[in-house]
Amino acid sequence: GMIFAYIYVRTGKIWITMGLHMTINGMSSIIVGGLMKHMDYGRFLELSEAGDMNGLVMVVQEHWLAYLLLVLYGLGLMALAFVGIILLICVCAMGKIHFLPAAVRIPGRFTYAPVFFNVGMTLFLVFCAAQFFIL
Repeated sequence: GMIFAYIYVRTGKIWITMGLHMTINGMSSIIVGGLMKHMDYGRFLELSEAGDMNGLVMVVQEHWLAYLLLVLYGLGLMALAFVGIILLICVCAMGKIHFLPAAVRIPGRFTYAPVFFNVGMTLFLVFCAAQFFIL
């Protein structure tokens, strides 16, 4: 999110950050879902609950590539989060971000409605539900 904020501050175009955000979220769901299909995760959980360390080692040895890729993916996400935080600190320190009051205040009692009940959020929820049932 912080990297997207930086991209928006630099370009001034929200559609670029929206497209990148949708691509990364979609790809992460596909990547993690695909890896979990190839790592016998159900058996891994059963053996974990039973405390069978030998069985866990066997499962990881059988599917070592999927586990390795999942760990590398997680480390990559943590690195991106770290870079985003550093970028935010740098941009704030340079004084390039200024928080201004809203130009137009959302009227009414339920100010969260435009945030949660819009076309983008609805499509996101439909996409997530479809992935849940497909993967």
